[in-house]
Amino acid sequence: CVGPGGKGKTTLMKNIFYFLDPTFDNTRVCLSTQEFIKNIKGFPVLKSMKANLMDEPDDDLHPSSKGGKLFREVLGKSRQQQLFLGICATDLKDIPPYIFRKVSTILFVPKKGLGMYFQDNPDNKYFSIQKIRNDYVERGYNIFYKILKDKGGFSFNTTQDVPLDDEKKYISDKAKDYKNSINELNKFFDKHNKKDKKENEIDKRTQIMINMRKKGMTYPEIGELMGISKTTAHRIISQIPL
Repeated sequence: CVGPGGKGKTTLMKNIFYFLDPTFDNTRVCLSTQEFIKNIKGFPVLKSMKANLMDEPDDDLHPSSKGGKLFREVLGKSRQQQLFLGICATDLKDIPPYIFRKVSTILFVPKKGLGMYFQDNPDNKYFSIQKIRNDYVERGYNIFYKILKDKGGFSFNTTQDVPLDDEKKYISDKAKDYKNSINELNKFFDKHNKKDKKENEIDKRTQIMINMRKKGMTYPEIGELMGISKTTAHRIISQIPL
């Protein structure tokens, strides 16, 4: 399910998944890949018919990493569970390729109260999902209107009512997840700023040693002043052309 933020994507998906799986609740609306997999692990292995939804999930698994490859493997083998798996995203480009390739239906929610449904139709030789995959990067949301005009999908009305409890808790969890993401980003910046500062200090130190060498000082003299061995002084200075 794709569309601008705040237009009702999650509400629509909750209603659909509750219809498909009456046991569906807000614990199945996952904000991370880890949470998504944890839910799947708790489902019966065969024909569980359970619904599980990722809502703007953190992209914490790189497709080429070991975790990404294992996640792909789990998704491939989950067919035997006969799950209803969904993902909400503002941009289809945010969905990892190994998930996007497995998508069988796409819902577009351009505004509150309106939805569009797209699915491949081999009988009419119209492959909406494949066309979206091919043209979305270039055309963005406009591709949905083009396919709808070509009768490769249909529009419908949506509701803002959610037949689930704990709606306040869900909103609170999203707020916490947002705050955690900001904290993680700040930690990332702090770590790199410290690294850059350390590298700059090393560069200044190296420059001082180079200036000493240019003034004719020997490596033992430089090493003694800088508190390092003459061998280390020679190794550092010799890496930089004088």
